[in-house]
Amino acid sequence: APVDYVCQTIAHVSRQPSSYGKAFHLVNGAPMTWDDVVSACGALGHPLTRMPYSKWRAQVLDPHSGNGENDLRLFGPLLPESDGENASLVDLLSVKNSPIYDCRNTLGALAGTPIACPPVSRELIDVYIKHLVERGYVAPKGAARPAPSRAVAGSAA
Repeated sequence: APVDYVCQTIAHVSRQPSSYGKAFHLVNGAPMTWDDVVSACGALGHPLTRMPYSKWRAQVLDPHSGNGENDLRLFGPLLPESDGENASLVDLLSVKNSPIYDCRNTLGALAGTPIACPPVSRELIDVYIKHLVERGYVAPKGAARPAPSRAVAGSAA
């Protein structure tokens, strides 16, 4: 699991004198696409509402949207403003708008070790959804749809 990768990497890197004073970004080299994540959630019984990015962003940033417990607002600084009504999430989160995470130090420190980040898979998404259901952040399969703040940005379906 990615959490095991993070723990193993921190333990390994922190014990290497050559690591002192360097930054180590932990980035999954094989992430799922946004569409794959949305599809996996739907296939696992948790369909997400697709809507234009600009509408989704406005709902995420609106403190009165949903049930008043909009945890996604914490990510507001990472959500760029839309260049247009129909701009896609992929366009907005492109290299020109995204933070840069240079993982060369991490990969160099892990060279020659068996430590590797596993790719994100549908099974992993299922583990995450089960955890979110258990904690009450996501309604169980077949229950009422989530508040609009839990919708996803993308083309309207």
